Amino acid sequence: MRKREGFISNSSSSSFIIAVKNPKKLKVTIEVDLKPYVSRDPIDTEEKLFKYYTEDLYIEEDELKDNDSYNRCLEAIKQGKIVLNISCSSDGDPFEQAIYNTGLGDMVKNNNIELISQEGE
Repeated sequence: MRKREGFISNSSSSSFIIAVKNPKKLKVTIEVDLKPYVSRDPIDTEEKLFKYYTEDLYIEEDELKDNDSYNRCLEAIKQGKIVLNISCSSDGDPFEQAIYNTGLGDMVKNNNIELISQEGE
């Protein structure tokens, strides 16, 4: 195994030696600022939510009452939360690639964030 000192370019892998008290609990928690991944203005009112779903997503007004993600967003706004649209791509930075490949579902373990819907590959 080579010894890594400083920045190594053209490296496709990394190795680590770790010591743990309980090998059954091997978790790493990171905190990431999601602001760079927000793709549109925050939705903080029922009017903005209605406009987003009817004008941007082209969902008919009479279909909204049966739309689960719309209803969950509406409930979140009523609770004082702000709805954000997060976008990512397979050719973005490493965190963006992780979101693209695995989604946010398993990453969101925060009472402040509620995953309302997830689409994509």
